[in-house]
Amino acid sequence: MNNPTIRQQFKDQLSVHTNEELVDRFNGGVGISAWNWARAAWVSEMGNAFDVRGIDRSAITNETGGLNLNKQVDLVGNTLVVR
Repeated sequence: MNNPTIRQQFKDQLSVHTNEELVDRFNGGVGISAWNWARAAWVSEMGNAFDVRGIDRSAITNETGGLNLNKQVDLVGNTLVVR
């Protein structure tokens, strides 16, 4: 089950952050093993936020297009680089 209202809230929350703040939020989620539909929605919206800003997230994108949450990243120019 997925709640469009929650997805929109995540989208709205992430949209107000600077690129650096967005990376900090992503890094804050690295290593958290809890998983449910709300976390899945947050991860999806995080990927969308990177995409909308033209940030290259290929270093943390898995084979299905989702985000890998196992390594922290830095923003170098407009590219995410694994630490």
